[in-house]
Amino acid sequence: MKIAYLIFLSFLKISMRSRLFLHAVYAALLAVAAFPAHAGILATIKVSSASHVNQYDEDDGRPAIPFEGTLASSLKPLNMHHLPSCRSSIRMGLKYSRCFYEGDFSGLVSPYETEFRSRLKTDVPMGSEFYTELSVGNDGNYFGTFSFVQTKVETNIDQTGTYQSTLNTNYQFWYEGAGIAPATVIDNEFVNRIWSAGMFTKQVFFTQWDVLEVSDVNNPRLTGFEQWYGDFEATTSTVPEPSAPLLFATGFLAMALRRVRR
Repeated sequence: MKIAYLIFLSFLKISMRSRLFLHAVYAALLAVAAFPAHAGILATIKVSSASHVNQYDEDDGRPAIPFEGTLASSLKPLNMHHLPSCRSSIRMGLKYSRCFYEGDFSGLVSPYETEFRSRLKTDVPMGSEFYTELSVGNDGNYFGTFSFVQTKVETNIDQTGTYQSTLNTNYQFWYEGAGIAPATVIDNEFVNRIWSAGMFTKQVFFTQWDVLEVSDVNNPRLTGFEQWYGDFEATTSTVPEPSAPLLFATGFLAMALRRVRR
């Protein structure tokens, strides 16, 4: 909004000399109107409790460590190499679609993920993504999930065999509703609409560590497993696109300057 205000002042100065006041007002209004354009999404999350299970699916009662932070996505399509970032199909009579976007975990430090990452032998960054799913019935009822996912897989070989260690973190936002067209598929507009409403039916997370002995690729053997899981609180919002008002107003500023020079 500050950008729009400064551009308006520039127009006002020009208009006082060139009688282009209407042009100035019009451009400033366009700048303000363009301000709600969205560059992405943001979630501020808070985890107050969690449970820990071992490879026997037993809750061992380890005390939880609360944490909080932010998750974000620019809604920029994820590079899937030869595959499209958005896909759709029919599954069990439902219109199913999914999209993969870039995910940003830089604002969140989870103590559970930090613990598991310390076991890895390399410091290669984890792969991050924002994964969306939508299923729509012929009656217009729909349901789906938004998921922030981080994954890292590491293979190590020693005298006892070949081991594949996997660290996976997933923050899921579940939603559902009614009254949309049966042919609706996931896109940025749909994501922004559901995300800004913030009416999620469930918000859950898990951070999982597992180790497979894969010397025999046809017979992998689980040798280690741990998982932290629980619910979380979240406040969701859309991120304003800072360039939109600037682009609109700058265009009219150029027009006004051109008329002044004439």
